[in-house]
Amino acid sequence: MDDRRFDRELDDLLTEGLTAPSEDILYHITPWRRATNRILIGLALRTFTLNFCSLDYILPAVGFLLILLGLRVLRRENGFFRLWWCAFLVQGMLYAFQLLHWAAPGWQEFDQTPLGRALIWAGLALTFLQFFCLWQGLRGI
Repeated sequence: MDDRRFDRELDDLLTEGLTAPSEDILYHITPWRRATNRILIGLALRTFTLNFCSLDYILPAVGFLLILLGLRVLRRENGFFRLWWCAFLVQGMLYAFQLLHWAAPGWQEFDQTPLGRALIWAGLALTFLQFFCLWQGLRGI
């Protein structure tokens, strides 16, 4: 009985001696802050389409790089962020292929082939998979 009382008193002394860090310190050392900011800014840049000064190519490319940098940090947190990172890399390869494919003559005919349609559907499915992974990854944290 004496040991339990001593353990409780020791636990109480330890909890009284511990203080939580200030909000200012927590603000600067949170590891996900920079990564999530990059991802959110990247998603915003990939959403807007401005058709002048080649911004319709530049903004999605910068957004892609920002999301990739943010996911590089978060991919170690859980399996959904890792899956999002892999799906995002595949979608980046599809986007690079699409840009090259648009530069080639006769690209409209390629889109009507079964392979062209499969690539279009794969890009759409990867987009939905990424948002599902974002949702589940944030839920897991």
